[in-house]
Amino acid sequence: MDIDVTTTKTKIGNTLFIVHAEYSETATETAEQKLKRIINNHIAELNNDNNNKNMRTLNRRNKPLKGLGNPYFST
Repeated sequence: MDIDVTTTKTKIGNTLFIVHAEYSETATETAEQKLKRIINNHIAELNNDNNNKNMRTLNRRNKPLKGLGNPYFST
């Protein structure tokens, strides 16, 4: 099994960047597809976490507080 290696050279200022890239012949997705999937999964996790935090905040707001003249609790 031969591995195809691509070499890219880019000069920025006085620095030369040399990148060697290779890929697996058995890969099921491109690097672009993988990055999109990882980013979308991360966004979904952040949204779920934020929704959970918002629900906890709402639950706290809906509970009457003890004291401070609250008619549901005596001090």
